[in-house]
Amino acid sequence: MKENERITRDELGYAYGSPPVTFTWMFSMLFLLLFGLYILSLILGVVNRFLVWFFDACGLL
Repeated sequence: MKENERITRDELGYAYGSPPVTFTWMFSMLFLLLFGLYILSLILGVVNRFLVWFFDACGLL
């Protein structure tokens, strides 16, 4: 009986859009955030080098 109540409570939690947040979920979200920031910094570094080259070629630096 308790097991059925627990399953019902879990189903209610999912119905309201609140999945259980576990340590694995938090660790994976943190890893994805850091990896996304790393990719963003790589892209911004390439854009920065291009802009420096462009303005240097135009004689604005």
